[in-house]
Amino acid sequence: MWNKILVAHSGCLTLYNNTRILDCCNIDCWSQITIGEESRIAHRSQIMDSNHHYILDENTRKVPNNNKSVVIGKYCWICNSSSLLPGAVVPDYSIVSSYSIVNKDISSWGNHIIVGGIPVKLLKANVSRIFNKSFEQNLCEYFNKGEKDVYEVPLHIDINTLIQSNHE
Repeated sequence: MWNKILVAHSGCLTLYNNTRILDCCNIDCWSQITIGEESRIAHRSQIMDSNHHYILDENTRKVPNNNKSVVIGKYCWICNSSSLLPGAVVPDYSIVSSYSIVNKDISSWGNHIIVGGIPVKLLKANVSRIFNKSFEQNLCEYFNKGEKDVYEVPLHIDINTLIQSNHE
């Protein structure tokens, strides 16, 4: 399947190291979209920094700018079929759950969060996706044995080594 990535003449799309964009994603950049290092954009998601149409408020006779930058921090996971709309800011180490709409700056909610819904709301704090491939493989083997539903990370393991990519 193909992705649609459009960067208009005045747009700037910035992708940092090891960003991954899966199948059937749409990226529509008219001003500024930034995706941090090691972030993942799952299938059928869309990122748009413009709504493409100017809207007149007939009472005030004002027309707001229809472009606002979108920023996705480092080590984020944007789950499938999510939409990030103009003005979306997703902080580092965040997870946006499937079928969610982010249409605002949620960086004040902190890093290491899970958000979701329409509109997006904070679901859980102090969580991170595991990016360490060897540890992830160990977890697969552990859970495939079917002994327990939860793995407790031993205290001697530095959590930072689990949430940073080791590029294996």
